[in-house]
Amino acid sequence: MSPDDLDLSELRTLSAQEVADAVGVPIETVWSAAKTGSLYGRKLGREWRFTIPAVKDWIGLAEERTSTSDRAEAAALDDATTPKVRKASRKRA
Repeated sequence: MSPDDLDLSELRTLSAQEVADAVGVPIETVWSAAKTGSLYGRKLGREWRFTIPAVKDWIGLAEERTSTSDRAEAAALDDATTPKVRKASRKRA
């Protein structure tokens, strides 16, 4: 493989704002995806950077989730409406 065969455009990194603008989501969605690991990126100082292939993978995952959104929404609704029971802590004197 020669250097002329390399497609370096895929290695360009995008900021969180550039990803948000390209995908059409709020920047908070990009940050959240990066923090949870569903969007692979690197944090350089205070700024997240993402490669184009990572963004493409994330978009593909989002499309898969959309196709099963009815099940996911039902599960989320169940989680949201199920009361959480916490054990009372006992203080020992």
